[in-house]
Amino acid sequence: MKHTVKTAALLLAIFALASCERELSAEEKAARFTYPDKSGEAEVLYNEGDTLTDGDFTFTVDPNGDLTLTEYRGIDTTVIIPEKSEGMRVTAVGDGVFAENSTLTTVEFSRYVTEIGDRAFFNCVNLLRILGTDNVKYVGAHAFTGTAAASYSDKEFVTVGSDILVAYKGQGGAVTVPEGIRIISTAFAGREGITEIKLPRSLKYIGSSAFEICCDLVSIDVPGGTVAIGDRAFAGCAALTDIYIPFDVSELGENIFDECSGALEVLCMAGSHAESYCLEHGICIKE
Repeated sequence: MKHTVKTAALLLAIFALASCERELSAEEKAARFTYPDKSGEAEVLYNEGDTLTDGDFTFTVDPNGDLTLTEYRGIDTTVIIPEKSEGMRVTAVGDGVFAENSTLTTVEFSRYVTEIGDRAFFNCVNLLRILGTDNVKYVGAHAFTGTAAASYSDKEFVTVGSDILVAYKGQGGAVTVPEGIRIISTAFAGREGITEIKLPRSLKYIGSSAFEICCDLVSIDVPGGTVAIGDRAFAGCAALTDIYIPFDVSELGENIFDECSGALEVLCMAGSHAESYCLEHGICIKE
């Protein structure tokens, strides 16, 4: 008899609990679930094109959810570009951000910075130390023109870091760029007297306006392994008649050969990006 009473009591308790559950609203039931803890993840607060301010820096959100530095309002002599802001990586320094900044003497890029925009440090007359450029893949036109690092060096080939060529101060003629150079910025723009340039096998990126108005340049071979040629890289090279572009080049900017000689012929492989570029822009392909 006691066993029967205990069983009945247990059944009544289960029935009561079930009845209570049926009476709960949908919101109350949902509240019973335990959701994953996302406290360690960056909350998405911004959309593409949004801006945010972090101290002296202003950033803009790019399509990949990373940040481009678009304004600096400080007066420090040393500036360290932050790795992240609001949980998003800072991957680029935008056009003209530090241009004409006469206070800046040292800048250090974070490990995430891969792009430096046009005129980013133009005419920073006291900028002598430029650090952390190992991961940079793109340098815009005149990004370092007029900096102390470029202007005061007495070297023939002036570099930022060890592998970004920003100025050439040699005598011209036939020029051989040394091995180890990975990026050519606006190093040969506006130079006279250079007739031929031999580029190193280490080269990966030819930056915007790298050879613009290098008016006596006749021929140049882009080495295999180079992956990108920036906007207006050879624009205004009026004497240029022969250039070889390897299959490896997969990124070609705008107006690369604007205002070049009508005799210009590009040697490239069938099916390459260079061939497509030439066909699209009416540039003669060398047989």
